[in-house]
Amino acid sequence: MRILTFDIESCTGNPLDGSLCSFGYVLCENGVVAGGGDILCNPLPERFLLGGFGKSIGLKLAYPTSHFRRQPRFDRRYCEIKALFDSVDLVLGFAVQNDLRYLNNACDSFSLPRIPFKFLDVQLLGGLVLPEHRNHGLKAFAEQFNIEFIEHRSDEDARVTYEIFARLVELSGKTLTELVERYGITYGVNGAEGHRCCYSEDIITERLATCSRSTRKLLVNHYASIAEGAVSKRGSALEGFSVAIAESVYAKDLELARHIVATVAAEGGTFDSSILSCGMFVMAEGDKLGGREKHLNRGCRVVTVEEFKSLCGELESYPFDDRQIMREHYFALCSDREEKTEK
Repeated sequence: MRILTFDIESCTGNPLDGSLCSFGYVLCENGVVAGGGDILCNPLPERFLLGGFGKSIGLKLAYPTSHFRRQPRFDRRYCEIKALFDSVDLVLGFAVQNDLRYLNNACDSFSLPRIPFKFLDVQLLGGLVLPEHRNHGLKAFAEQFNIEFIEHRSDEDARVTYEIFARLVELSGKTLTELVERYGITYGVNGAEGHRCCYSEDIITERLATCSRSTRKLLVNHYASIAEGAVSKRGSALEGFSVAIAESVYAKDLELARHIVATVAAEGGTFDSSILSCGMFVMAEGDKLGGREKHLNRGCRVVTVEEFKSLCGELESYPFDDRQIMREHYFALCSDREEKTEK
């Protein structure tokens, strides 16, 4: 099997501004490293804002800005990069979601076709093989396996990603095929329309069974993003209202929250995830505003679930499939949001 492991660095941390400046890679054939390198580009943004989204401190790239500025633009590197993907059976990355966004955005920025490939996220695999390992960052896994590397240099990050992958497979005592079957892993796919996440059915089943506070909150927000296009409008009881749901509602009864979100869409309202901006706030019976009162907008209407039902009538059925939502938004919904995962 031919495997490409890659890593991308950005000069701004923004995956929407043509900021890809470094594409590092390692090529392996049947477990043997066959090549690698760091393909540098002169990114489109005028300034390097290291740390992301306007911050000028934090992340340190491996080369000085002047060195990047002497490189060709991404469009002159495109054929070389695409040929790497075209030459392999599988692509590996670590916390690969942003890397995919940087790559696709670079293609879009120069009106070039996006590059199709299937991929496996090594961070996902690490969490499955070593579930007791609390920090799922690249540096933490490297320390676990005593692997030294230069952080935020793309070819080095790619190298250590492959070494972590190899150690995980070795530690498991299984082949990659057996690991994929054991944990119900579905490979991710990148293509013209973007990427579909790599995910594990085992982890989805576990998260749905436990349904933590953070998972419930994220699910409710995703219900809202789906509802407007999936629920037929039946009335106008909530026309002009942005409606937020108290956490106590979905903490006690996620199914009830599903019905409320669907009803908001059916009655012409919009869902608001924040108490700071909503025009209506739905609370559980017996719940009290307490310290939240000072955060409400002036004129915000506070109602209980029963009052909401009286206002809207019968609650709308919901078109939401939790398992499918978790597949599509795997890393937002299946990571432990109480921990910070560093790349």
